[in-house]
Amino acid sequence: MSPLDWFLLVVVGLSVLISLLRGAVYEIVTLLGWIGGVWFAAHFAPSLGARYLQAIDNIDMRLLAAYAMCFIVVVLCAGILASVLRLLLRASGLGIFDRSMGALIGLVKGVALSLLLVALGAQTALAQSAMWKTAVLIPPAQSLLLAIRPWLPAAFVTHLPQG
Repeated sequence: MSPLDWFLLVVVGLSVLISLLRGAVYEIVTLLGWIGGVWFAAHFAPSLGARYLQAIDNIDMRLLAAYAMCFIVVVLCAGILASVLRLLLRASGLGIFDRSMGALIGLVKGVALSLLLVALGAQTALAQSAMWKTAVLIPPAQSLLLAIRPWLPAAFVTHLPQG
């Protein structure tokens, strides 16, 4: 196994470990918080900036500050909600189930991140190196990327190797 294989295994392993410690509910609620933060900022930042951030003279900086404020507030609220839900689950005796499902979510996240890294690495000179060519996990990752190609965004697919 090449160092690249070990790196990908560490990425997946850390993702599983972190998600195991956090639990599924925490992972899902915080992910929804990030998605909600982006949505909330996109919809409400312009009016928030125009109404409450007049002290910032530069319009672009005012809008950037409004986007950041909206996003951060929603993500923080989601984090608080996730923490409360996690405490409730553990108090009810469902903590082990929550953590087990969290590990499964971590596995999916780790594999997804590894696939993204392989797709990005294939676009660089790293793909021509001996480390890449001798890696055991690269061919299965590339096969999986080809298999999920129909479900990926078109902008991302255009950068994938044709296989």
